[in-house]
Amino acid sequence: MGWAGGVTKLPLQSVSKYRPLTGQVWRHRKRAFPVSLNEGLEKAMSSFQAIALTLAVVVANMPIYFVIDRWIQQRSDAIVSGTVGGAPLSTQHRWIILHHSWVPSVAGLVGFESIVAAGFIMIGRSVDAEEVQLFAYLNAFVLLVAATFGGIVQGVLSYQRLKSVLRQGESH
Repeated sequence: MGWAGGVTKLPLQSVSKYRPLTGQVWRHRKRAFPVSLNEGLEKAMSSFQAIALTLAVVVANMPIYFVIDRWIQQRSDAIVSGTVGGAPLSTQHRWIILHHSWVPSVAGLVGFESIVAAGFIMIGRSVDAEEVQLFAYLNAFVLLVAATFGGIVQGVLSYQRLKSVLRQGESH
């Protein structure tokens, strides 16, 4: 029976060599992406590699932090003193430095330290030895505390102080 006689019924066949994705298949097949953060994470580093990487990141992070912090302090001094390299700044220019240089620098420092802390957490998760995990997690904790209190809390307080100094400068 072709076109004239009606429709030819064909047996249903799968067009794919894979089974359809049902709930049972998901239980037996490895997912393309992990549902939880720990699922599918293999312990890829030895303890020595993890300790060496953690120490390397600590040593590399320290000068970066101090350079950015010094730069932020120089901007704070310029805002408070009203001079850069002996040249006087107008109050409007000091407001621009505050909002377009100082605030993004503090936010960038907090973000950078948070990313480094996340790296320490990933190092800790990739090792079997509990002592090495704790070492990596301790470094992450210290950075997160520094980013939270040193960057966010102190940053907000410093921002309020700098705004107060600029407002007093406008009134005089």
